[in-house]
This record gives sequence, structure tokens and C-alpha cells, in this order.
Amino acid sequence: MLQDAEICGSVEPILDLFSWKNGCQFDSNARLADVALFPGSVYIYADLKTMVEHFEMFQEGFIYHPNFDEADGRYFPLFWDNSTGYLALDLASSTHRVILLDPESEDLAREVYSSFDNFVKDAIRANEENDSLSFFQTE
Repeated sequence: MLQDAEICGSVEPILDLFSWKNGCQFDSNARLADVALFPGSVYIYADLKTMVEHFEMFQEGFIYHPNFDEADGRYFPLFWDNSTGYLALDLASSTHRVILLDPESEDLAREVYSSFDNFVKDAIRANEENDSLSFFQTE
């Protein structure tokens, strides 16, 4: 799917994540807080096909955002808030940084984890302790 959509760069975390589990199935009537993968958040883990579709939509939608050039083809969505926000992988980063992507905010993209490994460690910690992701606590 990634090759067909011409998604390239640091894609290893995408392959790791979606090979582990290809998104979560949830009832469309469920509350976001009940289906979110992380305690205290509304970010859902959709399947790879959906995230590839969102990545492709970025190219159309970000054309209206002032930072379009920075985002075009650079950020791959991993988790979605079911609105306009994403936790996304920076495909141009050798450390696989995770960014908060929100075209509705002044800062289109803001680093929240310097590496995908740091993100995974924090996600495990958050779930084990029933706590929110650390970047939510610092906002």
C-alpha cells in the first residue's frame, strides 16, 4: 500500500506499527474516549488503508494552509482524533520523530516525541499506568 501511494522516506515505524496490528475495530456509536488507544485522549488507531487515504487527502487539503510546503508528502498519520488532528510520523526524520499535526492550529506541525521509540515507550507507560501520554501533560 505504501509503495502504491508513493509514500517513501523513514517508513519503518509505519511497517512495524501496522504489522503489529492493522488498526482497531470499533463501533461507530462508541464514544471516542472509549475507543482511544491512549488513556485520556481521543486518538484512534485506524487501519493502514484509512491512514493512507488521509495521507493522500493531506496533499489536497494542506494547499490552503500557509505551511503547505513543509507538510506535503512529509507527515504520515498514525493516530487520528476523528477531526483534524493527527499524531504523525515525520517521513523526513532519521530518528522517526512523532509530531502533532493539526491544520487548524497556528503551528501545523509540532514535535511531541523526538523518536518513534520514545513515543512507543511513553504509550506503553501510559497504558500500564492508566495515565495520559506525556506530551498531553505538558500542553
